[in-house]
Amino acid sequence: MRKATGLAVVLYVDFFITFCFGVASWLYPQATYGTIVLLEEAGPSLVLSLLSTLSLLYVLVGLCCLAGARMPYPYNTWIALVMIVRHLWAGIAGIRGAENEWVIGNPWQDVVIHSLFVLFYVFLTARVIRREYEAP
Repeated sequence: MRKATGLAVVLYVDFFITFCFGVASWLYPQATYGTIVLLEEAGPSLVLSLLSTLSLLYVLVGLCCLAGARMPYPYNTWIALVMIVRHLWAGIAGIRGAENEWVIGNPWQDVVIHSLFVLFYVFLTARVIRREYEAP
């Protein structure tokens, strides 16, 4: 059994959070998303259809993190780069949308979480790449 690297650990954590959120939001969409955004504006069938699609996306992203955690170098770093872009985009979207009237939750916790993931991914991906280039 191979030793888990720091990058693999972050990918496993990202998998767990993302996958569990996707499953929970698929099972209870209004209870999950209703604490984040105001859902009464659109029709119920449209809202539930959009939310179930978004939940499926979270499940798939979580599975990508799981696959990346189990992949060897250089494939794990490619998955990590995709996750850097994803978390960076989510953090920027959270900052840009923080003052919208349809946001009812506090988006700043999500911005902090996504920012920490970006920092961890950047640091650990650089460490893995440096270690691979320094290896004899």
